[in-house]
Amino acid sequence: MERFRTRDRWNVYQEIYARFLTLILAAISVARSQPVARQMTAHRFRDYCINFRATILRFREQFHALRRSQDPLASILELLAWIVRDQEMIRPGRSNPRKSKYVNPLPGMAA
Repeated sequence: MERFRTRDRWNVYQEIYARFLTLILAAISVARSQPVARQMTAHRFRDYCINFRATILRFREQFHALRRSQDPLASILELLAWIVRDQEMIRPGRSNPRKSKYVNPLPGMAA
């Protein structure tokens, strides 16, 4: 059972739709970034995949930043650039990446 921040029926609906939208956008970004992750880690022993949990958390942060932004259009463009740029890769069967100070950026993107 989910815990909602409100008891009003319409606000619960809104929260459900917001979670649904976040999950769908995170799934789309993971699916679009997965071939790039495979290509980047082709030389490694294991194929790496995109960290779905980290993607969801970062989407939430980006959406909150979008609400607080003075320029929503620039924030939306930044969100789209983030989808391509800052995906976090993990090894198969793991839920967390290795502890490292440096996260490999995707090709063509500045860190």
